[in-house]
Amino acid sequence: MNIKLWTRRLCTIALAAIVSLAIGNAPAAAFYSQANVDQLQETNECNGCDFSNYDFSTADFDLYGSALIGADLTGANLFHVLLNGANLSQADVTGANFSEAIAMGAKFEEADLTEADLSQGHFENAFMDRTILLESDLTGAVLTSAQLAQADLSNISAQSAMLDRTTLSGVNLSGANLAGSNLRNANLIDANLTDANLCGAVLVGAKMPDKTIYNGDISKYGVLPCD
Repeated sequence: MNIKLWTRRLCTIALAAIVSLAIGNAPAAAFYSQANVDQLQETNECNGCDFSNYDFSTADFDLYGSALIGADLTGANLFHVLLNGANLSQADVTGANFSEAIAMGAKFEEADLTEADLSQGHFENAFMDRTILLESDLTGAVLTSAQLAQADLSNISAQSAMLDRTTLSGVNLSGANLAGSNLRNANLIDANLTDANLCGAVLVGAKMPDKTIYNGDISKYGVLPCD
């Protein structure tokens, strides 16, 4: 056999083996389990289950009062889904779509909603203490009387959001865009407002980071001035 041809074949075989090994060791792409979907539909409970990338908006069941503690809902589509009273505490909801969802009284405590879309959603009286909402979209969302103590809301987009009577004590709102939002009677004690945009926000009766009631001067908290 020609030595050059033999060498070429040997290299091809070696390359194929390397590619095969790499594919075999690569982590499988996260995706929902149909068995988990069936369980949730039948029992309304599937704690710790995998629903990543699942489209709940087209499912023939809702999530009213569902138990999804510690579940994986990364990239899931929950557009306009009914979630009243559902428990998603400690769930991974990174990048999920909750736009126009109805989640009044739902629990998201210690859940990760990084870069999630909550725009125009209803989260009145929701429990979201220590929730991660980093860079999420809350534009026009309603969080009246919600509990968000110690949550991370840094760099969120929350223009025209309803945050009246919301508990935001100890919250990180650095870099948040809250322009035109309603923060009437909100609790902002010990909150971080550095570089937050509060232009046009309603702060009447709000408890500010230094434990005082809003008196019209927010520049001392390091917020951005109106353009």
